[in-house]
Amino acid sequence: MLTASDMTKITKAMGPVCCSGLQQQLDFKEFFALLKPLNISLSDAEIKVLYKQIGTNPDGTIDSDQVLNFLVNRKLANQRLYFGELFPKPFEIVPVDHYREIVCLLFHPFEDQNNPEPDKRVSTEPYRAFTRGHYLSISSDAVLNMWTDRFDCTQTIPLHKIKKTTLPFSNHRKMNVQDMVYIKELKQLAISSEREVLFYICDCNSEIETEVLDISHSVIVDKVVTSMSYWSNESKSVFSFGDRDGFLYMFISYAIRTNGLFCQDFFKIPSMLEYPSVHVSDLLDKPSNHVCVKVHNFNDACTHIQYFPLLDTFVTLSGSSSTMVLTCLNTSHGITVSQNFFESRGDHKYFLCVEHASSSGYLVTGGSDGLLRLWLPHRKLSCVRSLTEHVKPIIYVRFNSKDRIVLSLSKDMNVCVWTESWQCIQSFYVHGMEQASMASVCYNTHNNELILTNSDIRKCLGRGTDVYKSTLTSHDMPLCCALYHSTYKQVVSVCQSGVVTVWDFLTGQAVMQFDVTPNKHEAITAMSFDETQEGLVTISWDGKVRLWNFNSGSELSVHSVTLTNQVTGIVCTKNRMFVSTKYSKIIFDLDLVGDDNKLLEHQCLSDISSMDNHENTLVTASNNRNVVVWDACSGETLYWLNTSTSPKTHVAFRKSQGQIRRLITTKQKQGLTAPGISLTGAKSEVEVNHLVTCLRARENTCTTATLLTSADGYIYAWSAKSKGGLLGKFNAVNGEDAAIIIMSPDVKGRTLLTADTIGRICLWDIQEFGFNKQTEEGPFEDIEGWRVSLRAPPLLVCWQSHQKGIVSAVSDPTGEHVITAGLDHNVKLWTNTGCCRGLFGRNQWDASQPCNTLPKRNADQDDQ
Repeated sequence: MLTASDMTKITKAMGPVCCSGLQQQLDFKEFFALLKPLNISLSDAEIKVLYKQIGTNPDGTIDSDQVLNFLVNRKLANQRLYFGELFPKPFEIVPVDHYREIVCLLFHPFEDQNNPEPDKRVSTEPYRAFTRGHYLSISSDAVLNMWTDRFDCTQTIPLHKIKKTTLPFSNHRKMNVQDMVYIKELKQLAISSEREVLFYICDCNSEIETEVLDISHSVIVDKVVTSMSYWSNESKSVFSFGDRDGFLYMFISYAIRTNGLFCQDFFKIPSMLEYPSVHVSDLLDKPSNHVCVKVHNFNDACTHIQYFPLLDTFVTLSGSSSTMVLTCLNTSHGITVSQNFFESRGDHKYFLCVEHASSSGYLVTGGSDGLLRLWLPHRKLSCVRSLTEHVKPIIYVRFNSKDRIVLSLSKDMNVCVWTESWQCIQSFYVHGMEQASMASVCYNTHNNELILTNSDIRKCLGRGTDVYKSTLTSHDMPLCCALYHSTYKQVVSVCQSGVVTVWDFLTGQAVMQFDVTPNKHEAITAMSFDETQEGLVTISWDGKVRLWNFNSGSELSVHSVTLTNQVTGIVCTKNRMFVSTKYSKIIFDLDLVGDDNKLLEHQCLSDISSMDNHENTLVTASNNRNVVVWDACSGETLYWLNTSTSPKTHVAFRKSQGQIRRLITTKQKQGLTAPGISLTGAKSEVEVNHLVTCLRARENTCTTATLLTSADGYIYAWSAKSKGGLLGKFNAVNGEDAAIIIMSPDVKGRTLLTADTIGRICLWDIQEFGFNKQTEEGPFEDIEGWRVSLRAPPLLVCWQSHQKGIVSAVSDPTGEHVITAGLDHNVKLWTNTGCCRGLFGRNQWDASQPCNTLPKRNADQDDQ
């Protein structure tokens, strides 16, 4: 496979060729001589394949510009596929039965986790083990929820309820929650409500077994507590909070498990309370082994407090967002306090949020003008750099040391992801929260999961963990179809959002991805290789027929004809393209090298549902169970079949000929134009149609079936020849509710793949099926004097495939593998024994490994 290093070497080698300023053409020998000395990873055969992938001119040469454009597109695709979006999936809504907004949500990982190393054999991406734990959320009216790490189960504890009370008719505590932190060493939950900080006994490593949490103690403050922060390591614990008057309170304990966070000797139980409490002034004034300090920062509320251990500094932001204060405590010789003030300039506020990017040493702040600003902690005159991407005030910023990125969020729900070099690598919006104000944000850097709250919760799990890997699908939308290219050993798939992905069949890795649908409208996209197998034909909701180089993602041409309805069949042969559409009896006969475009129509056809070709003939099937066989060159009707009433093939004499009309298109008025999007909308289930497929490896005679049709769960074998007809049929489904939706013979005509509406794949041996042999081996059915064999071909294997409907199933030329695509967003690779080797885009494999050496366990058996 072409690597990034290979592309760099080839680009440098092409430099002298392109520096002349003239377009230079290279034949294969010249191209091979240019690449062979470069010591690239491609073999001679792979260089030949690369030459074809770039796309040759009619004379068999390639242009130097073609080579460079191909390499540029492949590099962009590599960046998109492997270094692209950190959050590729949409946000999910977690319903919460709250009347008030959730003011704080935090994640606590379970202690002493034995996280296994991720299996690096299945991916080139560095997936780490998912960190298990609990989420804690609290609303402003003191309703606490403990969630599992996947938000699939919760426990609700109303903290305003009192277990016991000394006052009559007082079983509820009035609370207005501002903030919450968890002190893991003491298994205590600190919650600020008005002028009190309450410390609840709460073990986040296990489920809460009581309906009411006990209060261990509380700290009484003179003013309303507006923000809190907690940090700890093995030897030091730092707790801090700020109040409405701009005072910062800092508490440091150097042996918290032994001595606690505060000196317990100062706590007393007042007559009106059922738990010990202390006024904050007693903690500050009385001597103890704990560090307790109070400083004044500004004449404004402290809206944000955070302790950054690498700086050993407390950072506080003012309620006006115009001031940031850095406070340092020196406890080596007594306690000394130093402060560093940062002020906004002009009308804009610089300090709505703050974070320390430890890898670069900068403090990162978000401003009301939509700018991220980088500051050196000890240089307050001006910021070092301003970053532009947001257009609205930035309200949240967080550094992820595991993935070495910075995440920022603005008021318009725009999330930006920044690298350590301060390049924005992703920008997306959180849909569904535009009309509601956001109450809190939690970025779980252990698992790269972003959670936003108001009265509900919205979560998005990003890349990085094995749990995320288990959620990966081949596409973000249901599949439309998948093709296999035997020369390039590639699988090409397209989904309902119009994204085409090219996969390496041997490894399961994506090598190219591009969009073929205008405006990314969700609809069905039809797709087929052209006659040369070098180009990819796509027809999307706009009715445009486009030709692509699928190895570079380059659009090569757009046909002049615009189609009307959803496409049901594409056949490319003899420099022509035949296209059938839904609810139509017209076949578009399009000229690929000139303007000789035609319309074919036959009285036997009503709603054309399927098409195929055999030698020089075009075979069309309609949902009225009729089949018409055409001469692909002249458009003449050769034969027709009424598969529901007659077992014979009818020769199309003069009265049975179809109509051929010239299709004229001009720049002002095309022959047909697409009337609207509604005709080609996305689908959520497979449709049952009258299908036809040709056995191209067989010679077309009156005693040999070269045409297969399906209806009512049966497969019929026909000889589409004079004096030919129905030669055999068999029931191909198991159950009255099932119907055949796919028939796919292998290239040699030895086996037939079928898929039905219940998601079952069957592989049949058809080497002896569909021949008119003079034998008495039955059973037979007599239809109007025509003897039809009812003997089913041997069923080699059968298995359940996709959880939802199947849209494609095809064998590789060796017959050892089967590729399927479904409405469950996945493209899967199977062995011919029904063992799943994996999902394209999730798993990796070596398809050159013999199938008989594979383990019995399916790669995705957990999904089945």
